[in-house]
Amino acid sequence: MASQLLLRVSGIDSPGITAALTKSISENAARILDMEQTVTHGLLNLMILIDVPQTKQLALDQVLHDCLRGFNLELNITQLEGGFTIADPSNRFVTTVIADEIPVQFIADLTATLAQGSLNIDSIRKLSSQGLSTLELISSTKERLNMPQMKEKLLSVAAKYPSVDVAVQRENLYRRSKRLVVFDMDSTLIEGEVIDELADRLGKKEEVAAITKSAMNGGMDFQESLIRRVGLLKGLTQADLEYVYSHIKMSPGAERLIKVLKRLGYRIAIISGGFTYFVDRLKQDLGVHYGYANTLDMDGGELTGRVNGLIVDGRRKADLLDLLAQQEGILLDQVIAIGDGANDVLMLKKAGLGIAFNAKAFTKAIVGTSITQKSMDSILYLLGITDNDITEMGIR
Repeated sequence: MASQLLLRVSGIDSPGITAALTKSISENAARILDMEQTVTHGLLNLMILIDVPQTKQLALDQVLHDCLRGFNLELNITQLEGGFTIADPSNRFVTTVIADEIPVQFIADLTATLAQGSLNIDSIRKLSSQGLSTLELISSTKERLNMPQMKEKLLSVAAKYPSVDVAVQRENLYRRSKRLVVFDMDSTLIEGEVIDELADRLGKKEEVAAITKSAMNGGMDFQESLIRRVGLLKGLTQADLEYVYSHIKMSPGAERLIKVLKRLGYRIAIISGGFTYFVDRLKQDLGVHYGYANTLDMDGGELTGRVNGLIVDGRRKADLLDLLAQQEGILLDQVIAIGDGANDVLMLKKAGLGIAFNAKAFTKAIVGTSITQKSMDSILYLLGITDNDITEMGIR
């Protein structure tokens, strides 16, 4: 007969603790079934689940205490009843919290909601290097996980804290094996709307911006809005396009985000309802792999006020995302899409992880994952990438 014992070792960390414990366990014919270790500010918490013959149990107890005596650690041994089972991966999910500083009351409300749903928090870790601005909580349940319901409950908690962003994802292989990231351009990858700045060259910025705002908030069909706005650009020259491109400002953190993703082997695409002149330039300057947008018709060096070819609207964006996933030989679960407007919704919903970044209210209401942080590279936290990971890459 054998007994299952849970060993918990806690105290000041130092080299050789795990080696001493496992040597003692091995010498007493015990088997390790599970183990987990964390070190927080130099304090160790080590859990080891073992299976030991009952005839060896008393001797092992003494040996374990003896081997740790020189380390000045506390050892607790608990005998468990019932068999050891591995948690069903489908019943695990990760909650990522991002803010300038996470309020303690928010943590209390979030964890209380998890407890009310009979969910156990398996692990908590901080992803940022400064202050309590990020948390990653991995939780599980013994019951069948109702992911949409749990997501709704946790996001309702976040809704009470406007400065806090919460993302809820299944904790599975696909969260850790994303391979393709698709960006919208205007008001996502770059600040502002290119078409508004083009219109400003003709003194029509307010007129075009009003149509843009209506389209991005879902108040107007995108194709209709694009045709109307491009019609107002008639007469602009190549020099005007170059002027606007030279004054484009990248969204804070966007270039750092792309550098990290490329270093990790991600494929990067820009799928925009804007214009190829700007997407192609960004594609070249940022080293992006794919770029799709609308083509402005030109005649005699001036815009005619028309668009050539198929218009890249919301449906076309989603179709292009699907096409790229097939071309890369990956599942949609391995795709991340980032956008802000109504014409991004279908694309964001099709991707395994769709992120509404500093998005319009219409988009945020439909897309479950929303980030309102100042810097776009905060998206890396949703992938479990820490500040220390980025530092090790040599990326600033």
